[in-house]
Order: sequence, then C-alpha cells, then structure tokens
Amino acid sequence: MAEQIAIDQLDRDIMRLLQEDGRRSFREIARVLETSEGTVRSRVRRLKDAEVLRFLALVDPSALGQSMLVVVMVHLHPGHHDDVVAALVDLPEVGYVATAFGRCDLILEVLATSSEEAWDFVNHRLRTLEGVDRVEPTTILKVHKYKYEPNFI
Repeated sequence: MAEQIAIDQLDRDIMRLLQEDGRRSFREIARVLETSEGTVRSRVRRLKDAEVLRFLALVDPSALGQSMLVVVMVHLHPGHHDDVVAALVDLPEVGYVATAFGRCDLILEVLATSSEEAWDFVNHRLRTLEGVDRVEPTTILKVHKYKYEPNFI
C-alpha cells in the first residue's frame, strides 16, 4: 500500500466529477473547476499513485447471463482465515470477499447463471474448503440501488 497523502478540496472535487463520469476529460474537469488541465492531470496521477483513486468499469452481470447474485456468510474454524481468503479470491465466481466481525467471519458475493450453479458452488466448492465451518447463503432477488460512492467526497 502506498503512503497516505493529504487530500484537499480540489482533490475531492476532481474525484466527485470522476465518480459521476470516469471518462470525463481532464480538460472538462479543469473547465468546471476553473483550474488548469495540467493541475487536474497531476492531481489525478498523485491520487492514483497513492491508491486513493482507481478507475474501473461496473458491468451488469444480468446482461451477461449471470442472473443470480448470492451473498454468503462464511463461518471459519480458528486459524484458517488467511488460507480460506486466499482460496476464495482466486475463484472466478466470487466477486467480493470481506472479513467481518459479528455473525460471521467472511462475507462473499457470488455470481451464478442458475440455481444449480449456485448450489454446486456453495456445496461442492465452498463447503469443502479446509477451514470452512459453515455457510449461510442468501439469494438476492432484486437489487434496488447499487452505488459505490463514498459520501465524504
């Protein structure tokens, strides 16, 4: 991880505009914020180098035939956390892995094309991983809002 950097209001404004449209040109951002294109370019480079800002595309899985989203709470046997996480992040079906406190040890998001594929993943790939104690899968029926924008920018 890169070192932490100070973030000022101009940095926040640049990030806010890029969140609205990640393909927005530096020239347009500079015009909106009344600064130079070079300033925007150097600020974005600094934010990227510090791993504060990343560019990625969000794809709607249902448009690609992966119409099932399964959220799985995973309970682990003590001492197996790192090995299970390492195994899960390498699986193509798993789109999200997070360590949690509370009801479970890990939370996963799994994409599947059918209930049979989801069943196979949970029962034959996930439950059989060494260190997994038990799993609590939940099928997401409909996503009403998906927004990955921190409110503090």
